[in-house]
Amino acid sequence: MDIPWWATGAFWAGIAISAVIGLITNVFTNIYNSKVLDFLENRKVITHEKRRSKAMKLHKIITDLHSGKRDKTHYLVLQCTSIVIAFTATIACFSAVMVILALSPHTGPIDFSNTLQLQAFVSMSLLTLFAYFCLTVAIIHVVKLGRVGTAVENFEKYEKEFKARWGERQIH
Repeated sequence: MDIPWWATGAFWAGIAISAVIGLITNVFTNIYNSKVLDFLENRKVITHEKRRSKAMKLHKIITDLHSGKRDKTHYLVLQCTSIVIAFTATIACFSAVMVILALSPHTGPIDFSNTLQLQAFVSMSLLTLFAYFCLTVAIIHVVKLGRVGTAVENFEKYEKEFKARWGERQIH
């Protein structure tokens, strides 16, 4: 005898469990709605303040470079030095990974019971993660240097956009 799907106990148990979970979720949502909204609003304000603070610091650097208070050559040398160091660290890490890979014994898939293979795998993984971190730092510095350079060259346009976004009263 074939029982239709809607007549089984599992179907109705699923409906009952869904109804109970939905009711509980509805009650908790109504109780904690204002607290969650307040938390999200505070988070939004904090994020906005952090962005504004970073923008103000960058604006100060650009203004100082444009007015001559800060030496452009010194700033460029510091930024380029950090970029070169980060790229050099990236290349060194990837070279070390290649050396470890060339010198470690290969017997097929990685056998985690073999401590030598495990050490080689962990070393290569950590070096690769550090290399990607250094590469990310270098790229961030290159982008920042490009933005600062463009803003100093086109200072009037940058100043106008900055005032439009952050307001005149928050600049000084």
